[in-house]
Amino acid sequence: MAIDALLGKMPLAQAVGRIHDRDGVRFLPLPHPSGASRWLNEPAHRELRRRAIRLLAESGLIRT
Repeated sequence: MAIDALLGKMPLAQAVGRIHDRDGVRFLPLPHPSGASRWLNEPAHRELRRRAIRLLAESGLIRT
């Protein structure tokens, strides 16, 4: 996974919805939207995704 390569091995729930700073670069991981992934079926995981989207909107990088 890209998260492993860029941020190191960690659970997806620990990576999504948080800004990570590595070597002067900021990362905001998002889960893959694939229908094959069951990760987003969990309510807590959906909240992490919403949190990440809010962080992107607050940064001005996207509009919600």
